[in-house]
Amino acid sequence: MSFGYQLMKNGKLVMAPDFLPYCLNQVIDVAPAEGKVVRTSIPNGKPCVVFFRTTSYVANASLYFIQRQGSAGYWELEFHYGMAFVDARVYIFSDTLPNIPDIGFFLYRNGSIVWHGNCLPLSVRPYSDLGGETVFSYPLAVPSSVCNFTSVGNTIEHWDRWFVFMAGPTSSGQYNVGRALFSQFNASGPPTTSGFDIPMNSYIETSVYDTYYKQSLGI
Repeated sequence: MSFGYQLMKNGKLVMAPDFLPYCLNQVIDVAPAEGKVVRTSIPNGKPCVVFFRTTSYVANASLYFIQRQGSAGYWELEFHYGMAFVDARVYIFSDTLPNIPDIGFFLYRNGSIVWHGNCLPLSVRPYSDLGGETVFSYPLAVPSSVCNFTSVGNTIEHWDRWFVFMAGPTSSGQYNVGRALFSQFNASGPPTTSGFDIPMNSYIETSVYDTYYKQSLGI
């Protein structure tokens, strides 16, 4: 762009009317129930990016959700749980602008508001999973993802194990990001496949969203 507002950070463009991050649209606290379907506020056809974290420590807990466009016209999340149930919080981002204020800071493009002062931008950081857990002093959230499948054993029997990415509090009051066992099955015969592993993922730091989402979303 040749004129107008531009926000730079460390010499890089991070915001302009033609270059905008997704913003927080919804925060939902989800009580565990197998197969539970949660409807979001994001209409079908709009971008919908979701991160989650557990909100309490439960030993061996794991979960993932299926994200889909729902029959009622809005994106849905279908939750499934592994070795133990646990409460979770989901953070939902899109290019839809919630809670547009009457006065304040606005960005316009072609006469329409594309950003305002109540928006909380999506800020994603890369995470390299090395098979263990990384401990932090602040809460984080990750996308829902199956990250590893192994089939190990011998000619007599084998174990199939599925792992998912997780984020949440530890038993010592800190927070971690890593993989958790979701399910395992014992079967007769040799291993079925060599499996797969996804070592890279991403995360968001949630302290700002947890503190200000009600003010941002007007709830």
